[in-house]
Amino acid sequence: MTVARHLPIMSALLLTSLVAPLDADAANRSVFVSLDSCRVESVNAEEEVFYCRGPGGVAAALSNAITRVGLAFDTGRGYVPATPEAILLSTSGGPFGSKLEWRMKPGASKPCAAILRVWAEAGQLLTVTDLSSGKMAGMVRSNGAAQSLADDLCG
Repeated sequence: MTVARHLPIMSALLLTSLVAPLDADAANRSVFVSLDSCRVESVNAEEEVFYCRGPGGVAAALSNAITRVGLAFDTGRGYVPATPEAILLSTSGGPFGSKLEWRMKPGASKPCAAILRVWAEAGQLLTVTDLSSGKMAGMVRSNGAAQSLADDLCG
């Protein structure tokens, strides 16, 4: 009678132990692209654009125009500006970090979000872009906060 009373609890524990490893494998992952591998084109004497390829044919165009940067992403519909206006830069550092981070759902061939470090007037910030809309969702200060926001966007 005592064993029968605890059977539902033991069954739940067994089921949890079987499911837990699957959840660990279901986490979003990152694919990094070095900005050194991006094609750079000069637009004029004051502006250059980094064209970066990502997984699944997704691409980024990162514009550096001395005191401001612009971000645009192409997920197959043409480049969509991530922000309505340029991000003002600090005079120290960057314009960009050394890599572009693409956040991927498990088993997906295309990323669902992009993370890029910029040296903005407010300091070093990580931009997080929702690739389903092409729009920037926010700017945060830490890698963990950027990945958490990206993962929220990815669903």
